[in-house]
Amino acid sequence: MKTFDMREFMDIEKKVIKAISLKDSINEVKTVASFEIASLNKKYKCCAVVIDYNSLSELEVNFTEGDELMSYSPRTIPFREGPIIIEAYRSLKIKPDVLLMKIISLLMMRLKVKL
Repeated sequence: MKTFDMREFMDIEKKVIKAISLKDSINEVKTVASFEIASLNKKYKCCAVVIDYNSLSELEVNFTEGDELMSYSPRTIPFREGPIIIEAYRSLKIKPDVLLMKIISLLMMRLKVKL
């Protein structure tokens, strides 16, 4: 398994935080997608689900598989799970208006997000 540099991850995280918008700037939402990842035996499975916002009906379900890139650490979850989520998103036929994502609590603190 490849080793990774935490300083590089933190630099990437800072760039991502600057690019995230928490403003309510979407005019009309028609579709929403969410992703869930499971890891077993150094393999990932990602399920992407796209639903209709108004009816909540399922429009598309997609499963993507990939190899584990790094061992588990709470600090590296976005880098550990991000590539398989990106692959799942790119494989969707219906590109959603909104993506629902789990945010790691540390990232939430940096974004100053309150629940």
